[in-house]
Amino acid sequence: MANFQEIDNDDIFEDDFDIIEIIDYGFPRQIYRRSEHFDTLDILGFYKRFRLTKETCLNLLVLIEDEIEHVSDM
Repeated sequence: MANFQEIDNDDIFEDDFDIIEIIDYGFPRQIYRRSEHFDTLDILGFYKRFRLTKETCLNLLVLIEDEIEHVSDM
């Protein structure tokens, strides 16, 4: 027969508390910062990534700005 020791609070690991918190509240949300491509990319880098010039992109945004809305803007 196996000999089991009593478990006290010192035997509970920090990971156990993390697991209990995930069970109770779910996984924490990951919030990512959006890249500022207009500021960080030069003209050629922007064109290679989006196949549009910065000027063309700005003109398109003016045309569609009433039709687009980010989820967090509601």
